[in-house]
Amino acid sequence: MKSYFVLVTLLSLSTICCKDSGVAIPGILLGTYTYNGYDQGGTLIVRGTLILSREDTIIAGTWSFNDGRTGNLEGRMDEGNIYIDLNPGFVDNNLLLHGRFEGTMISGQWEQIGFPGVMAQGTFTAVRR
Repeated sequence: MKSYFVLVTLLSLSTICCKDSGVAIPGILLGTYTYNGYDQGGTLIVRGTLILSREDTIIAGTWSFNDGRTGNLEGRMDEGNIYIDLNPGFVDNNLLLHGRFEGTMISGQWEQIGFPGVMAQGTFTAVRR
């Protein structure tokens, strides 16, 4: 039953992340962002960098955290919302960001999802340099 729940959750998230409005979003600033991740209690747990590029509603780029983790990212934009997968191409141990652009900042929620389901979650901010 747990496996079914995880599969349904991942499919739901991929549907949300992959919705294509077909409309480019004007005014979205892309480039290098200073990333701060917080646990559910609001304590800073990781700092890093997101480098974002865009083609229409598709987001691509790279990320690095101060704990040494790095990788590529993929995502989508939809009406000012951004959905980013920091571990694209994997079924387990996904780190997903979903947030909203506000001026030169992105803020929202992060979730670490694995086969058991949501393993950790919190909030994040990313401010354009």
